[in-house]
Amino acid sequence: MPAIRRSSAFCAPRSARSIRESGTLPCRENQDGTLYSLNYARVIAEHIDPIEKKPLFHFLPGTRSYSIATTGCNFMCLHCQNYDISQYPRVHGGKILGDERDPEAIVAYALGSHSASISYTYTEPTIFFEYAQDVARWPGNTTCATFLSPTAS
Repeated sequence: MPAIRRSSAFCAPRSARSIRESGTLPCRENQDGTLYSLNYARVIAEHIDPIEKKPLFHFLPGTRSYSIATTGCNFMCLHCQNYDISQYPRVHGGKILGDERDPEAIVAYALGSHSASISYTYTEPTIFFEYAQDVARWPGNTTCATFLSPTAS
């Protein structure tokens, strides 16, 4: 099944030139001057975590958070705990791994697992911002809080 592609306006215009070829952001592709997200809806990691594991203070204490990530990262941290998924596209010639899950499926799983929130984590969540935004805005998501857990936290 092919990856879902979605137009991206998240990257800086100076990056649009040859972003994928240079390896600076291997999860984006320039097609006729428009950047596309190649990892949209391609979940590489997921887990139900206690909210206390997240870099938040007194946010829904005692609840669970459905944590997800896609492959790729715009950082190259020396001691990254998730190097195998964050740097996979860079190391493997741009290959994007992950199970295809549309926003509706993510929300349904989070609600079905009694998670009070959905967190975008494990890799830098801005690398899949369009996907995170679509999950957060999904009409069926009326009870789950959503948040980005940045790499530096």
